[in-house]
Amino acid sequence: MATHECCPPGEEHLRNIFSSPGSLLLVDLDDTVKESRVTEWEDGVARRFLPQTLQAFNAISESGVKIGVATEQSASEMLPFLAQIANLSKKANENLFNGFLVYEGGAIIQTPEGTERNLVSSKSRQDLALVKNILRHSIGREIPDNNGWTMLSGVSIEVPVKLPEGDRQGKSTLSLWEKGPHVGTNPEYNEKYEKINEYIQDILRVIGAKYLRAFEAGNGTIRIVPKNVSKHHALGLLHAFGAIDLSKTVFACDGPNDIALAKKVKSRGGGVIAVGNAVPEIKVEADYVATAVAGAGFSEAIFQILQ
Repeated sequence: MATHECCPPGEEHLRNIFSSPGSLLLVDLDDTVKESRVTEWEDGVARRFLPQTLQAFNAISESGVKIGVATEQSASEMLPFLAQIANLSKKANENLFNGFLVYEGGAIIQTPEGTERNLVSSKSRQDLALVKNILRHSIGREIPDNNGWTMLSGVSIEVPVKLPEGDRQGKSTLSLWEKGPHVGTNPEYNEKYEKINEYIQDILRVIGAKYLRAFEAGNGTIRIVPKNVSKHHALGLLHAFGAIDLSKTVFACDGPNDIALAKKVKSRGGGVIAVGNAVPEIKVEADYVATAVAGAGFSEAIFQILQ
């Protein structure tokens, strides 16, 4: 890694972390390295990540920095995506993404050796199953020719929703998709998404699910999770037990659900990269704020730091 005599302090801080033995790049997926839409590559294959994102991952890996993930996605969503990147990099998945994988918003941790640790109690999983059943019966009229999107009965605002089924749902958390943009792209949707969130909160109160909470992930997804589950809680545990060192960690992220973890990483002396579409609270914490959005912003930051 080149030595720079003069560069912004935040950029130099990130460069110093990446130069430290045992350093870790921790990435959020959706709207940070995973695109909201597919992009057709030169080989004719459409993918949810950009060629420069792949190049950035390869550059980080070759520099000796470990790569981990902190995402709201389930394993069935996350692992095929990571495997596709690893295959194109001509590396085994566990060799490219060789840090901890924290998914379902912190409900599950996978060690670099592949061992899965579920942090959610059986009681919370039972309550989540009950909420899912109520939501399934609350879905209202289907919107014609709109790929299964429906309206939610009892919510006045017109935002179509979809309750994912099968492997689109996690083992220990629940997601309700909303048809709309990332709030970083269109802040007007904050109010619309909040109406749906309020409806979910009412369900939790009625059934007495006092150990569950609901929140808007920022990318058109309401998440229902146990109260002790979050990405910053899971990473805090890993730090407390000495499995990772947050002072040697750089977190690349974008959304409202990343704010607490970004603050935790910064408080421990680590660094934060904000892609261009990040919410303002992330940009305040960031050592580097990319001008480009999502994967283009991620690769911009990585190559600027590694040069």
